[in-house]
Amino acid sequence: ICPRDVTSTSFRAHRERLEKLIRKGLDIRWEFGLEKLEQTPHGTSLYLQNDTSKDGQTCMVGADGVHSITRKSILRDVGLDVLPFVTFNGKRKVSRSTFDDIYAPAMGGSNIVEIHNNGVFLQVSVNDITAEQASVSWVYSRPAQGSSDRCFKPNRSLSGASDIPKEFYQEITALQDLPQPFLDIFDEQKMEQDRVLAWLMRTSKVDLTQLYQLASNGIFLMGDSAHSQAILGGEGANFAISDGLTLAEAIAARNGETITSWYSKRFPAWQQSLENSKTTIEDMHKDQSSKSKV
Repeated sequence: ICPRDVTSTSFRAHRERLEKLIRKGLDIRWEFGLEKLEQTPHGTSLYLQNDTSKDGQTCMVGADGVHSITRKSILRDVGLDVLPFVTFNGKRKVSRSTFDDIYAPAMGGSNIVEIHNNGVFLQVSVNDITAEQASVSWVYSRPAQGSSDRCFKPNRSLSGASDIPKEFYQEITALQDLPQPFLDIFDEQKMEQDRVLAWLMRTSKVDLTQLYQLASNGIFLMGDSAHSQAILGGEGANFAISDGLTLAEAIAARNGETITSWYSKRFPAWQQSLENSKTTIEDMHKDQSSKSKV
């Protein structure tokens, strides 16, 4: 879970499979998502889906991600910053024969390959391979070009992620001299059949004093709800996992450490990682030679 400390035993995990592994043995109740919370003199009231509620809660951990309902309910002034990049992501299934003939030779044993093409960052990654087919993802990303950029919509709604402007496909047709597997992936007609989403490179940070104040009321934030990073260049998921591990270790140690003292220890790493992620995404968009990575 530490990408900057890669060793010979490091590997890229399939997120869905990792989540299934972590869920084993836990009491997880679906369709009880948090809709809002309110602080009262008797504790915190949680309003959940299906018209259910829980009153008088004295301890709550909000680990509900970038668009945290917990954070939005009590820290309305803490919003999300959108970095100035136009980014689209798509998923596609290709036959195993196509993967073996076109993708595998070009990727050289890696599961991610990246190139730059006239100021555009392109990435192809492998999600899963079976005997019949392969699941692959692609990323198209470039710096935004100001307010006139029809592909950059920093204020769009969450549901607007699937609204793909025609200008994006026009940019795809303008790509030139692509090697494989990019030539096969970034084909306009094929991409129109993909599941395409417009990604916003969102970041956020809750100040340490605000975290302390929430903790005094029995409300705690961790993971992306407390410190989110952009999808490209960020390590948000990794830090969320390490947040859970280190907090569990602190609780299990029973040495009197409070969650506020855990905040004090973790906060500098959150700050540094956020700054690193911003530098990384900028570096990713600097024109450089083709590269692949595991």
